[in-house]
Amino acid sequence: MQVYLPDSGFCGFGEDAAWVLKAMWDREHESPKDKRFISGPDFSVVRERRIAREKPGGGRETSPYADAILQVVEGLAKADASEEVQRHALKLANVAFRMPYGQSAALIEQLLQLHLPLLAKLDLLTVLTLAGETLILDVPG
Repeated sequence: MQVYLPDSGFCGFGEDAAWVLKAMWDREHESPKDKRFISGPDFSVVRERRIAREKPGGGRETSPYADAILQVVEGLAKADASEEVQRHALKLANVAFRMPYGQSAALIEQLLQLHLPLLAKLDLLTVLTLAGETLILDVPG
């Protein structure tokens, strides 16, 4: 699956490959929970995750699957990359940040600085919030 991660565009399998890696991580690490049906993100976990990330040494756990995805994201998330490549980087990051990803403040900042509309970053912002990240955005106004 890692080989397909950089693939984007109409016939690209990159995002699908990232979701396969996420499913593998889920199968290995998450216990089956009694999930209730909700139509949007479950923000009830944010406070707990934010406290865990802010503790000394918190948020250091990482997944080899997230690491593999984020390695590709680092190569794609460049200011001089095409819009398609930047959007692909955001899609991959959206998957990776749903797993333990360690300390990635520099990469998160790099992604947020991409010259794309804020709406293109909305899913990533939601996932980062759910992961317990504290986000400070300078939105022009």
